[in-house]
Amino acid sequence: MRGFGNRRNQIMKTTIIILLLFLTNCLVGQSYSFTEIESPNPDRGTYSVHMIGEKGFAGGGNYSCYYNGEELIEVLQPINYSLGYIGGFEREDGTLYAFQDNFYRFYQWDNSAENWVIIPKPELRSFMGISVLAENNVYLCAVNDNDTRYGGIYHYDGNSFTELAYDFAYSYRPDGIYAKTDNNILLLASPIAGVVEQRLIRFDGENLHTLHTFTAGRGGYSMTTFDGNIFFLLSTSGDVYKWDDSVETMEQLYAYPEEEKYWFAGAIFATDNNNIFMAGYPGIRHMNVSTKAMDIVYEEWDVNRYIWDASYANGRAFFATQDGRLVKMTISSSIDPETVEQLAIYPNPANDNISIEFPVFGINNKTIEILDLNGKIVATTNFSSFKVNMDISGLSNGVYFLRLSCEEGLITKKFIKYSDSGRD
Repeated sequence: MRGFGNRRNQIMKTTIIILLLFLTNCLVGQSYSFTEIESPNPDRGTYSVHMIGEKGFAGGGNYSCYYNGEELIEVLQPINYSLGYIGGFEREDGTLYAFQDNFYRFYQWDNSAENWVIIPKPELRSFMGISVLAENNVYLCAVNDNDTRYGGIYHYDGNSFTELAYDFAYSYRPDGIYAKTDNNILLLASPIAGVVEQRLIRFDGENLHTLHTFTAGRGGYSMTTFDGNIFFLLSTSGDVYKWDDSVETMEQLYAYPEEEKYWFAGAIFATDNNNIFMAGYPGIRHMNVSTKAMDIVYEEWDVNRYIWDASYANGRAFFATQDGRLVKMTISSSIDPETVEQLAIYPNPANDNISIEFPVFGINNKTIEILDLNGKIVATTNFSSFKVNMDISGLSNGVYFLRLSCEEGLITKKFIKYSDSGRD
């Protein structure tokens, strides 16, 4: 695997590189392929990435790109080209409702112009994290540009910002906010010398409550979630934690040994509640949460190719490296094509009920998950027969992914829910 660095020097930088890396020993029935995304401006580096559904954004200092699902397009956003912290979701029609703060300005994404539009923001505030509950219902965590020992929580209603909390000793981590409801917001607080350690905090709409205080000296933390209930946290030194918000318990999944300090500590994401990926200096590592077993899915020992950032959505993960590359990892099933074709969903479009057939002998225990365009699980069921029916009357009209998982792997197909009684 280390030979990839040497091979890459023999290929033009603007060429898409297929690494032909297909591993099946990490997730049963899974394979991984890695593709380098061609940069519209190879002289500028891509150091951050944020996926939203099928689309996303990538860039770095004085460089910003839009990923339309197929290619990167350079965006000459107003005032300053640097890409900052992003939050948002993909609408049912495929357009994005998204915001960005790059310290200099606060922006909203304009789908027609495929560019960012400046939104005036409170003075001396930089938003380090953006969590969007719905259109015109946006929560943000901020730092004071003059004194980073002060942090604030804000709400944006599409017209104006409202300061909800502003306190000494609560300086929030980058991307360290997740709004579950208007009165239930999780935040990661940064340490301030002599005041607090790293901690996980809940804001209930009026007050801040400490949920967990991390061990001192283990670095800063980032967090990710697949379903909004189970959260995984990664320290900048390599510790991994699991927070179950339904019962408010924290479990340490991995404590880095001294010889691995700062390894696999660049970014973390979850493909479901049992499979997480950590990226960093030696490449990308997968962990099975239930067994805590770990495997390397991509190995890269060149320190100049350290993975700075990662983002996951809809079966694809994107990685931004220290030398400015953007690499896409596609997760696919290794179930043979004939078996995949046995999965039938009908009717499609569906009304208030949907039938799923998978008449394959020898595959008994199966789980069906329905995901929206942002990857959130909105319905689930288990079955062992050839057919199961699901009530989807509670789902809004729109496009969904149906994912069947079994011991042999995963199969994902799209379907449309539409009914006159469907919630819009």
